[in-house]
Amino acid sequence: ACRGDAGQQSVRILDSEATAGIRRVSLRTRVLVLHHRQDACPVSPPAKLSELQAKLPAETSKIVTYDGGISRGALCNVQAFHSFNGIEQQVVDDLSAYVNQGK
Repeated sequence: ACRGDAGQQSVRILDSEATAGIRRVSLRTRVLVLHHRQDACPVSPPAKLSELQAKLPAETSKIVTYDGGISRGALCNVQAFHSFNGIEQQVVDDLSAYVNQGK
C-alpha cells in the first residue's frame, strides 16, 4: 500500500484485489471518488478508474478527476498530486458540495 510522510497506509480502492469483491448491487450508499489525473501512486493508478466506475451504481456514484497543483517529493507524499497539493480548496469545495447535496 501507499505510505505518506507520516507512514499512514491508504486504502487500496483501485487495486484489482481490493475491488474484486465489490459487486454493483451490493452498494447501497452514495460513493464519491476524488482522483488526480497525474497521481503516480502505484496503488491508485488513474488507468483503473474505469474499472472501478463499472462496479459502482451510476445513479448514486460520482468520480471526479483533477489536474493542476504542485507535486513535490515522493509519489504518495502529502505534497504530491496524490494529496491534491496546490488544489486543496477546489477538492474541499467539491467534496462539501457533494455531501451537502445528499442532505
